[in-house]
Amino acid sequence: MQSSAFFAGGAQPNSPSQCFAAYIFQRFLNSKVPKKLPVVLSQDEIRRLMLAMPLGFLLPSQLAYGSELRLMEVVRWWVQGIF
Repeated sequence: MQSSAFFAGGAQPNSPSQCFAAYIFQRFLNSKVPKKLPVVLSQDEIRRLMLAMPLGFLLPSQLAYGSELRLMEVVRWWVQGIF
């Protein structure tokens, strides 16, 4: 089924449901997802966060932050080190 042909080529749909499906498809093609900006902590907030951490998590956290690793990369790195 070529739904975009109903709008571009001027063809008439055979049924109301086909017309509705073409309308929904066209809206889907034209929809835009708003971009979310990432949350960034200030240097002071990072310093306070690191000072509040238990010693067992401090070194891995500092390594992850310094090398700009994401959370799942750190978890994968930690699990691979254990097993």
